[in-house]
Amino acid sequence: MVLRYLFSYALYTFTLYGSKGIIQIMLNNLKRVLENRTLGSTCPECQQWRTKLEELEEENKRLSAELSRLKAQRANSIPIGAHTPSSQVPFKKQNHEQKKDTKGGAKKGHKGFGRESIDQSDATKIKKIEAPLMCPSCNQQTVGNGVRERSIIDAPEQKVEKVIYECERSRCSKCGKSYTGAVPALPKALYGNRLMTKVAIMHYLHGIPLGRIQAIFGNDINVWSLIGGLHRMAEIFRPLMPVLTRQYRESLVKFADETSWNTDGKKGWIWLFSSNKTTILLCENNRSASVPFSIFGDDEITGILIVDRYKGYSRVNCFIQFCFAHLLRDVKKLLIEFPDSKEVVTFVDYLANLLANAMHLQKSPISDSAYFDAAQNVKAQIKAIASIPHSHLGIRSIQAIFSENESSLYHWVTNRSVPAHNNFSEQQIRRSVISRKVSFGSQSLQGAETRSILCSVLDSARKRLSAGDEDLENWLTNFLDSYSANISFDILKNFPQLNSS
Repeated sequence: MVLRYLFSYALYTFTLYGSKGIIQIMLNNLKRVLENRTLGSTCPECQQWRTKLEELEEENKRLSAELSRLKAQRANSIPIGAHTPSSQVPFKKQNHEQKKDTKGGAKKGHKGFGRESIDQSDATKIKKIEAPLMCPSCNQQTVGNGVRERSIIDAPEQKVEKVIYECERSRCSKCGKSYTGAVPALPKALYGNRLMTKVAIMHYLHGIPLGRIQAIFGNDINVWSLIGGLHRMAEIFRPLMPVLTRQYRESLVKFADETSWNTDGKKGWIWLFSSNKTTILLCENNRSASVPFSIFGDDEITGILIVDRYKGYSRVNCFIQFCFAHLLRDVKKLLIEFPDSKEVVTFVDYLANLLANAMHLQKSPISDSAYFDAAQNVKAQIKAIASIPHSHLGIRSIQAIFSENESSLYHWVTNRSVPAHNNFSEQQIRRSVISRKVSFGSQSLQGAETRSILCSVLDSARKRLSAGDEDLENWLTNFLDSYSANISFDILKNFPQLNSS
């Protein structure tokens, strides 16, 4: 009787309301019918239907909560779920309706800066553009009507030049030794030092593939000849690597990170060890602790090493500071996994704000004394929330990170030069990530070794020079010119600021 009634009522409600809300309507009416039938009744069949109804209500609540979570996840544009790689998560969570309400441009009352004309004394060249002699509309001769200046910033055509150097020779009248004028190119090299410098900077610092570089400069250059020239340049700078490694170890604040990198079709890793003035990049075939051990060794290292929580750095005999940005991502993942738990929402909101404050504190425009007071306050609040008992297993797993790694979490509190995040290293390794996406890795072991040496040398030189690729290009060209003129040229003495880290 009950089933017959349910079927008739379901057909009626579907005709009247469609599919929306039909399940909830059926459950409400079924509950009402069973309450009327079982009121004061001990019928086993009625009790069985009542139990089944309660189970269906619980299932409906669970599915509704799951649907709400999925809708919120889609609204925030977070693909897949909580364990999606950070590289696939959009930077800005904003829907189209919010974009309509957002107005761009400067703030009201801002004076602004218009585009200024270029002064003739600052112009690289002044070119005269002739006006048409005949009117295109009526085909009549035109007459002069003054001059109008227009300032343009342009780039000359990027091309190579074929140069023949007539090298004069001389002979010593006493010993009879012969000498030849120096050419700005390495011995027996086809390409000049300026061209090889541009290629090295474009390829290793900006991630431009060699095939694209050939297209930029034209077919007068050959990719395989460029590769040979880069291998040769790496051999010149190889003696610098131990010195740069020593200077990195001596730095007060050190950073380290790693990312995947294929070599000869096999999966490997790029390890980046960096400081304010030094970069060490290594292309290795593994991600084991042996790689950082090869940099730091067994000796005790001074300073602070800032890393994520990867255990490959655990063998380093140095004070370690864990990155709060990685911790913050893990904390936010907890909220994505359990959005309906009030306990999780309260915990995540409070702890996430504290971690963000810790990371922003270093750059705050406050005095050192105010910084240390604020840092101690943030540390005390983090330790307090990490020690409050919770029943939720997800919260307890986050709390365990803080309780088990306390010695690696708070070096930024007593030393303002130590940041609470590893963003410096993350930004630097991004160039290798871009190179991996466009070149798919190194084609040979020699290519990986050349990348390790030239990336380390070029980025270390860039950090030690004033600023910009122009300074780096001029320095490297002059460096190679001096080496070309004198093979006994001391590269250690002529590398910028090699006596400081």
